[in-house]
Amino acid sequence: VLTPIVLLLIAVAAPLFDILYGPSYSQGVVLLQLAALSSLPVAIGVTVLPPFLNGIGKSRITMIITITSAVAQAVAGYFFCISLGLGAEGIMVAFLVANLALAVPGLLLARRFLNVRMSWRPLAGILVAGLVALFAIFLLPLGNLPSIAKVVIDFVVFVAVYLTCVPLVWGIDGDDIIRLSIAGEALGPARRIVALALRYEKRVLVLLKRA
Repeated sequence: VLTPIVLLLIAVAAPLFDILYGPSYSQGVVLLQLAALSSLPVAIGVTVLPPFLNGIGKSRITMIITITSAVAQAVAGYFFCISLGLGAEGIMVAFLVANLALAVPGLLLARRFLNVRMSWRPLAGILVAGLVALFAIFLLPLGNLPSIAKVVIDFVVFVAVYLTCVPLVWGIDGDDIIRLSIAGEALGPARRIVALALRYEKRVLVLLKRA
């Protein structure tokens, strides 16, 4: 879920910033995009790994990956922010490096000692579908439309392209739809929107099987 949200935020950052803060704060667009990008490693377990490892009594692995992440952030922060003079943008890049330094070693150690394996094909499919939707937005000839119109159009196009592409690149299957349907019941009024999206995904999967 996070990956398409991050890519959508990157796409609409400029008009969204214009709506919220006005053109005088346009320099913050890059910071917002980098901040969104730095959260992508969450999709591969940044927030899940430490509680999972602690819960099964592997706090030593948690300590190792936490120290690795902290050192990576310190080094990357100094390099990008001070050595390269990137300032706040360098700090955002350092956050990305730190999250990767936690997630990648954590997954490797979990696989080595706990036989924990990731389902990489769905993750890759979700990323590919999100990138296709992002590319579709960049191709839109929105010109001098008001910022609010750009955000709305970008959102509609992104969602439509993403929902169409993600089943085609194995980012979602029938079992995923069942699990998401169950999880969506706890979302209150938003469950109807989720149910509508999942019905569309199911329809695309049916058409794909027929083809």
